[in-house]
Amino acid sequence: MKPSILDVKGIGLSTLEILAQHGIKTIEDLADAGFDRLISIPGFSGVRASSVIQEAKNLLSDGSASTELGVIGNLYNPKKDKKSEKKKKGKGKKDAKSTKKNKKSKQDKAKKKDKQKDTKKKEVAKKDKKKNKKKAKIKNKKKK
Repeated sequence: MKPSILDVKGIGLSTLEILAQHGIKTIEDLADAGFDRLISIPGFSGVRASSVIQEAKNLLSDGSASTELGVIGNLYNPKKDKKSEKKKKGKGKKDAKSTKKNKKSKQDKAKKKDKQKDTKKKEVAKKDKKKNKKKAKIKNKKKK
């Protein structure tokens, strides 16, 4: 069976679409693509470009490229789909938990601010009472 561009380690469906937009549609195109051409494509660093080119060449020469992390076969790897589903599920749960925590922390912060305002108001009220008492004493002394 002729290797597919998806057999190259590090090339998935989204990268396949990006490569196709830049005229690289087959594994032969990928193997023949120059380093400079690949690094001009978004998502390709120098390291990724050189490793993908080498991987494509290895697949074409003898089919001995490693596929342990990439998509095995032409289009579908059920293990990869299950992993991505688990990641999505986990993210959703974390997001829900973090939003609850954020709400609680915002509520706690609001309560703290309210308490601080209340204590400041009480302190100001006490000072005002003391001033008023002093003024009253001074007035009483002046009257005498």
